[in-house]
Amino acid sequence: MKKRKNVISSNLGIRLFAYTVISVAMICLSSCGKEESPEPDDDEPRTEAIDGLFSVSATRHVQFAQGNLQYTASTFTWSFAKHQYDYIGKDNQYADTAYDGWIDLFGWGTGLYPTLTSSYDGDYPSFNDWGDHIDGGWRTLTITEWNYVLKSRSGANIKHATGTVDGVHGLILLPDHWELPNGCTFRPGCKEWDGNEYTKEQWQQMEAANAVFLPAAGIRWGKDVNEVGEYGYYWTSTPENDSKSFVVFFNGSFINTESSCLRHGGIAVRLVRDTE
Repeated sequence: MKKRKNVISSNLGIRLFAYTVISVAMICLSSCGKEESPEPDDDEPRTEAIDGLFSVSATRHVQFAQGNLQYTASTFTWSFAKHQYDYIGKDNQYADTAYDGWIDLFGWGTGLYPTLTSSYDGDYPSFNDWGDHIDGGWRTLTITEWNYVLKSRSGANIKHATGTVDGVHGLILLPDHWELPNGCTFRPGCKEWDGNEYTKEQWQQMEAANAVFLPAAGIRWGKDVNEVGEYGYYWTSTPENDSKSFVVFFNGSFINTESSCLRHGGIAVRLVRDTE
């Protein structure tokens, strides 16, 4: 945060005293009667889950990670995004073994080699789950499980929709047991970015009710990052053939679990953990 410069004058002492009194008063006004938990340090990896349960089969339930998977190569650090609607975007072009920033678009199954950007699909022969490298029992959903979440669980057709959170486009998923927060709205099945729009504050209420948001984070081909904010691609752990694997794909008018992507495509990952 930038520090404000005080104007130097002959009344500097008086001004500093007044400034101190006003500052203390403002702090009291903003904090009295309200207890806030500090946000985690930006350098501290985040590995928490959203509390809501999602059925991925008739007998199995999972919790979603609190944000998309991120990685910093220079410190070998895995983390989840600070907010569900966060994504890295164009800076994924810098993915490299020495890069000291975050990336969040990965080639398929690159748990061991998260910065791999080769355009040869043969360099991605098998799936190494990113979740294996994070404490807490994290894993990637299969395409069958994704289909269950979006199509087969009880009320599936009214528990997802596209929407916008703080100006970010994405896919909204509601847990098995859902109660709409007071003052919020939700249009189930909507396939329009502006059909469900939330401010940060409104989304905090939705998230407190265990709603999940997957941002449209785009796709990386080699070092080129495209379609950020307009298309969402999320890896599954299921291969289609030797060069492609299944993804969950969505845009402002379409949600598809029958899509596949070339394995060298860099796309987003949202991990889950089993609850039983």
